[in-house]
Amino acid sequence: MTKPMISLSFIIILLSACNGAVTVESPTSTQVETPAPIVATATDTPLPVFPTFAPTNTLPAPEPAVSGFPYAAALNEALPKENLILARHFYADTIGHLDDTICYDVGIYSDGSYIFISCRPDFTYPAPNGMLDANQSRYLNRWMEKFRSFEEPSIHGLLKFTGNGNAVPEYADQVSMQALIGELEWDAHEYVHRGGYPSAVSHAREVLSHQLNKWLDNSNVLKFEAVDFPDSCLGAPKVDEVCEQVLTQGFYIQFVVDGMMYEFHTDVFGYEIRPFGEPQIAPTKGPVG
Repeated sequence: MTKPMISLSFIIILLSACNGAVTVESPTSTQVETPAPIVATATDTPLPVFPTFAPTNTLPAPEPAVSGFPYAAALNEALPKENLILARHFYADTIGHLDDTICYDVGIYSDGSYIFISCRPDFTYPAPNGMLDANQSRYLNRWMEKFRSFEEPSIHGLLKFTGNGNAVPEYADQVSMQALIGELEWDAHEYVHRGGYPSAVSHAREVLSHQLNKWLDNSNVLKFEAVDFPDSCLGAPKVDEVCEQVLTQGFYIQFVVDGMMYEFHTDVFGYEIRPFGEPQIAPTKGPVG
């Protein structure tokens, strides 16, 4: 009797049906699974959208300031301009409080009159108008004949001068003009006595401070005394300068800075400030203040 033959393929099919699917891999083959693509549907959470930034000029505009306050390199529009010879817009706040702030415009005119206008909203000068005295008028006329016109802005405002001369004013000359204005501003306050050093000392010290580019104070004052100089040049004539032979009251002032002594001659008010001689080695005695 002949036995029936069962094919190998039939046996494999039978085993698969009984034990689950069987995968036969070739020892030389490698399977790589490719991930299925993700398709967004209506129920998916949308990705966040980040804003884009661009530079804009949307800063708020500054509040309008009172005219000329606290600082402007221009004169107050309320100041009369006709026949104006010497003028200044000035602002200073060394401490940082309004009560310590000085802010004003001053105009000095060809007829010797002057006017002060405060740019502080809470202050009015008791005596804003006046006339130059004979000494002040003499210096103003001297400046008009000698110096050319100029405008000098600074961190404190503006100094403006109208002259008929040809000479360019030096820094000491500008300080002298400011000294005259300072005296008038003192009168506009109706103050009586300043105390301490004469104003001419501080004006000469300012000139030296500018010359040395160094901060100076009263501790740098070695000596000052009132003297009668033999001429209008305070005994310190400049090259080719013609001096009137007339006694002129003023101050002889010495400063000490870094071991060197500097000498200045000034008139009584500091309207004329002249360095005298060359710096000398300071005496062993220290400065007094």
